[in-house]
Amino acid sequence: MLFLEGRANPVPALLVKVGDVIAGANGPRVVTKIGSVAREGFYAPHSADGRIMVDGVLASAYTSFQGT
Repeated sequence: MLFLEGRANPVPALLVKVGDVIAGANGPRVVTKIGSVAREGFYAPHSADGRIMVDGVLASAYTSFQGT
């Protein structure tokens, strides 16, 4: 779940497109490419306000399952 510029609520990373603007540690960042990484396991960090900074990108600590 990522925070897009101009949207109050985070969206699933699956919906983010090249050209979208996401919230970053040092201000807005434009998405220039998209890739995927598959690993075994599942991680669900928790934070006091439901947000977490990952590699300089503001993300939601809440999960959203898409598909099966």
